[in-house]
Amino acid sequence: MNARTSNIITIARALAHYPRVIPFLLRGREAANMKLAEEQIRRLRRRHLISGSVDDPLEIFRLSATLTSADTAMLNDNAFLLPLVERIKPAKVVETGVSKGVSSAFILAALGAKDDLYSIDLPNKNYVLDSGAEWSDALPSNMRIGSVVPHTLRNRWHLLLGDSRRVLSPLLDALGEIDFFFHDSEHTLDCMLFEYREAWKHLRPGGLIISDDIDWSPAFDQFIRETGAPHARVKCRNSEKGAVLKPPLPAASKLRKSCLAERT
Repeated sequence: MNARTSNIITIARALAHYPRVIPFLLRGREAANMKLAEEQIRRLRRRHLISGSVDDPLEIFRLSATLTSADTAMLNDNAFLLPLVERIKPAKVVETGVSKGVSSAFILAALGAKDDLYSIDLPNKNYVLDSGAEWSDALPSNMRIGSVVPHTLRNRWHLLLGDSRRVLSPLLDALGEIDFFFHDSEHTLDCMLFEYREAWKHLRPGGLIISDDIDWSPAFDQFIRETGAPHARVKCRNSEKGAVLKPPLPAASKLRKSCLAERT
């Protein structure tokens, strides 16, 4: 199936499930995409929120990814981010790779009213995959980065432009500790390992690293060998997702840390 045929099928599915989007198609691609994102967010809230009886973050990840991938009305594999984020309630979230902003919209819709998303993106990047194939993250000329993100969610969104290998470390140093990291930028061994390792340094105990397209590179498996951390992977319709849990501190360590904080 070529790219044009795939796009036609995606548009047809969208119109079948969301006929209210049709007037927005007449106003332009960005308006239509934003309306479609809002429709997808509403569907996720109606159908795919995870029960409060499930507490294990990795199991919540598995359930979110499996359920949303099975829903043919979900037009993007990263729809699982909304039920996942809404259930585990992170306060500081960092993502790499924005493009139209689909994942950003799902994350922002799930965050609490006082919680923020920090996104890094290098526009229109071309690079070579580990397989030797060339890849382009270029957007259509009439679309902007993050154009899908609804205006009502943008007040808690911080978009930084640049290569993650230059921008991520200073951002994490400024934030201190984060709760959740999502990789969806350059899917090469060097870039993925760099991002995983940097995020891991700043990830709080009990926090999650989530990665898209872990089957594009051996980076995820290498990182798991390095850390020995609990992890999970789910094969979705169009990509394979991975999650790594930073083990929570034992009760004794938490108490020690609390006492040290009180002394200082």
